Amino acid sequence: MALRKLPPLITVPRCYRFPRVKLHLRTRTVFGKRVTLQARAMRSLRREIVPAMAKAGIPIAIVWSYRSCALQCALCKYYGVPCDVGKPGVVAAAGKSFHNIGLAIDINRPPTHLIAKYRAIMGEFHWFNFSGANGQDPNHWSYQVEG
Repeated sequence: MALRKLPPLITVPRCYRFPRVKLHLRTRTVFGKRVTLQARAMRSLRREIVPAMAKAGIPIAIVWSYRSCALQCALCKYYGVPCDVGKPGVVAAAGKSFHNIGLAIDINRPPTHLIAKYRAIMGEFHWFNFSGANGQDPNHWSYQVEG
């Protein structure tokens, strides 16, 4: 009896937006969590954001950092949307997220009264809260990318 080849559970699209980006990813422990980012974003996070947040006494918990196109696609599937479309305000399409190139983090939702302080400190070091095509998302921060 011949084995039947099963189709893959998830069809992973090519990273259309960033097809030729060479990633220089680094993984380090930041705020007690393993975080993977491009080297320059990691330097900023560890040398600038961590001390500034500690000095201000503001808590921060990183939930996500780098994720592959396959994982981005899995998140799209989890939210019931096609990988190449995404869901505005929730999850970007696979290959169209700055997580896919190691330039974004998601944090636990900051308390409402601290959002302005988060934006001031993060913005001072070129981390921007994403509010572009994906909708307002107080959890998402991209390094050197305003949206």
